Amino acid sequence: MPRARTIRRVILATVAVVVVAAIGFSAYVLHQMREAFATHAARGRTALATHRQEFMNDQHLLASLPLFAPRPGKRDAGP
Repeated sequence: MPRARTIRRVILATVAVVVVAAIGFSAYVLHQMREAFATHAARGRTALATHRQEFMNDQHLLASLPLFAPRPGKRDAGP
């Protein structure tokens, strides 16, 4: 009987170590993913800020073209 208790304790200790290791690994992976996302988002915000004025200039150019001007008329498919 003492041998069975020892084996059970060893197995329970091993399982406990594996569970704690899995939780630690999950926390580490979650931290790495959040850090990578924050870095990627910061790069995206920087790129957006860099090209914002160019985008706005393109929008004004397209608004001035007659192709995109609103047309008065009765050929509206809405009604």
